[in-house]
Formats: sequence, structure tokens, C-alpha cells
Amino acid sequence: MIIHPATEMRIKYYLFVILATLAVVDALGQIAEETANSTSLLMIFAPDIKEENYGNQLLILSKEPIELDRRNILILEIFPEGGLEPDGSSMDEEKARKLRIDYKIGDHEFRIILLDKSGSVILNSPKTVENQEIFKLLDKSSP
Repeated sequence: MIIHPATEMRIKYYLFVILATLAVVDALGQIAEETANSTSLLMIFAPDIKEENYGNQLLILSKEPIELDRRNILILEIFPEGGLEPDGSSMDEEKARKLRIDYKIGDHEFRIILLDKSGSVILNSPKTVENQEIFKLLDKSSP
């Protein structure tokens, strides 16, 4: 079968357009998947691990681990000299200091900051916060 050169060029062009479209669709699917797996961040700032509000907040959070996990909430515990990452590993002092500066938290302050999945602050409280308030705020901010 003989194909005219102009027809051959059109076929190659259409194949290129189809392949490029498939690549874009695949990339958009990956972005959507990453977004669907995005997390919210709950930062607990405390002067030290002996601070009463810090212990009370951890106790409150420990009551509903399944709901925290279902909503994909990561928890950072931040002290003046370091802290704990969501995976339980140590946070270095430099990162803790930067977070305190970024969110204007003094070394002797207790504060809870909740970021939604887009990274926006949806809660900034100097007191402990009940799980239901956290869940309500996150559910309200979800698209």
C-alpha cells in the first residue's frame, strides 16, 4: 500500500497529538492523586515536654487516632531546642527555630496551629483544642 507523503505527515501529526494528549492526561492524573493524598499539619508548640497544655493536647489527640489518620493529619511537636517530626524522628533546633519565627511563637509559649491541605492556617490557638473542633475545621476547609 502506497501512502501519499502529505497523508503520511498528517498521520504522524495526529499520532503526535494523541500521544501528547495522553501524556498530559497522565500528568494531570498524577497531580490529582498527589493532591488526594495531601495532608493537614497540626503543629504543637510548647516551651518543653513538661508543659501542662502540651501533655493535655497529646492526651486529647490520643483519644481518636483513627479519625486523625482518616483525615491524614500529621503532627509536629516543636520545642525551642528541637522537636519531633510526624514519624517520631528528632527535629533539629534550626528547623524548630525557623517554625517558631515563621509563626511568631515565643520560646515560652504554648500554641496549636492547624494547616489545612492547601497549607493555609485555619486554627491558631493559645489553648488546647478538642478533636471535634479540629475535625470540624478540616472538614469545612476541604473542597
